Amino acid sequence: MQNTETNKLSSVEVQMRWHHPSLGDIKPELYVPLASKIGLGIELEKWCLRVAVSQAAI
Repeated sequence: MQNTETNKLSSVEVQMRWHHPSLGDIKPELYVPLASKIGLGIELEKWCLRVAVSQAAI
């Protein structure tokens, strides 16, 4: 979201999608809790942020 007064970016929203080759689209409601349960929640968040920032820079 862009602040119309300052013309600066004020917030972003990231939507995580996972398309598995044989299972098809897997909803975040399934894999995000699992990642957290096995101790990968923070790593998943970091990866998501890196990808979002790199895509925003394009």
